[in-house]
Amino acid sequence: VNTEEGDAATLSIPSEIDGIAVTHIGFVEVSNDTGSIQNIFGNVVDSDNGKDGYAKTLKGIRSIFIPDSVTDIERACFSGLRYLRSVEIPDNVRRLRSESFYGCRRLRTVKLPAKLAEFRADAFNGCTALKTLSISSDNEAFEIADNCMLLTKQEQELVFVTAGKRKLEIPE
Repeated sequence: VNTEEGDAATLSIPSEIDGIAVTHIGFVEVSNDTGSIQNIFGNVVDSDNGKDGYAKTLKGIRSIFIPDSVTDIERACFSGLRYLRSVEIPDNVRRLRSESFYGCRRLRTVKLPAKLAEFRADAFNGCTALKTLSISSDNEAFEIADNCMLLTKQEQELVFVTAGKRKLEIPE
């Protein structure tokens, strides 16, 4: 975690560890019986019981740097970052799994990657302030409507709507 001004900090994910490229940012399964898992900080995430993985030590994190080497953001990876404001997911990320950003209550804007091919509708559960989505026009699978709705390009199926948007116009 790199400290910037005041208590704001950026969580920087390394592009490699011991000379090996970081391509997946993941989780640890805590229990097969309950489905509980840990986020990348080692905190338990259990959405069925309202546990988003928050800890006071995460309070200062306002932004995340994810390197271009990453292709997969696994389940509950960044859950519990309640003070996170915005995220720009690098273009090489192809998969955004369940509850990737669960409980990021102050998250307002997300830039989705150009190569995104798999998106779980619950990736942003509990992100009640989320109002704005954007995605590269080069993305072959998805597009954004009204800055808040993620649609499949081919079938025009609604995949996700931001929680923070109060008024919606559903396209035909």
